[in-house]
Amino acid sequence: MLKNLVLSKYKVSSSDTIYYHGRNKDYPYYGNSIYLTESKDYADRYVGLSGKLMLFKLKFTPEKIFTIKNPAHIKKLEGKIYPEGLKNIKKFQHKGKELDWGSIGYLNNEEYEDVEDLLPSLGFLGIKLQEPNGYESVLVFNQNNVEQVKIT
Repeated sequence: MLKNLVLSKYKVSSSDTIYYHGRNKDYPYYGNSIYLTESKDYADRYVGLSGKLMLFKLKFTPEKIFTIKNPAHIKKLEGKIYPEGLKNIKKFQHKGKELDWGSIGYLNNEEYEDVEDLLPSLGFLGIKLQEPNGYESVLVFNQNNVEQVKIT
């Protein structure tokens, strides 16, 4: 319902995916990255009593979001991360789920210690993550790559 309202009233293209971001307090978001989800229910978990729910759309195509469900994305990792890390990521791939927080540590090498550094070097602007209870989120590495959908 909220998504349809946003699409019609706020001139968001129907081809744009609306992402939700829940925040427990009404203060500026610190850090360069931002976490989004397509699930309003999951984002609502972060709102609490004094927070707010915000809507965003990406300024880039979803193909720039790394997902282990895409074999071409896994192929880009070959020779770019430690062999043991690639082996472990392929184990997750066979489970049919995204990487979770504990497993993104496999996405590194001697040059890039963090996923936020490695994946942009391969052309990705975000990563899909597995969250509890079957939810998925997207970590966008740079907030400048999303646009807030204003609800007035």
